[in-house]
Amino acid sequence: KYDEITKAQILRNHLKLSDLEANCIQDVVRLKKYNEIIRHRNFNPRLIEFVTRNVNFEDSNKSYLDFVKDSLDNPKEIWHQCFTAQLNQFQRLLVKLVVANRNTIEEKYLKRAYERAKVLYSLPIPEQERVDYEHTLNICERCILNRTIEKISYPHYHEKTIVTVFN
Repeated sequence: KYDEITKAQILRNHLKLSDLEANCIQDVVRLKKYNEIIRHRNFNPRLIEFVTRNVNFEDSNKSYLDFVKDSLDNPKEIWHQCFTAQLNQFQRLLVKLVVANRNTIEEKYLKRAYERAKVLYSLPIPEQERVDYEHTLNICERCILNRTIEKISYPHYHEKTIVTVFN
């Protein structure tokens, strides 16, 4: 939910600090692809960091701009890394529960499913690790899940919290 100026600053800073070859950065500027990048529906700082690191691009057999476009259109590679390397087994369980529900679930049902799944799978809890629902969701919410409040006015006013996969 960044405005275009903020997105442009994020892109500029990542390009400026990147270890990409100069011609890759020059293509973005020369061909004026920055607007296309910052206006993309999947734009987020994590994805921009991913596409501006040479280690992620160097094995690609595509042009740099095609690599960026493909990464924005289908960000599975970045989310795979986040899911497998940055989340613990409880956080992955929570994400799997959201995905199993077609990528969106009301929070009250997710919490119930998470508590049941922890028991069902008998996951060992490492010492000094918090695995309660709120803590686990807060970690996931910062990187791979969204939590939004929907206001419902019919038949009576109430709010419900929805958890979805980031993108």
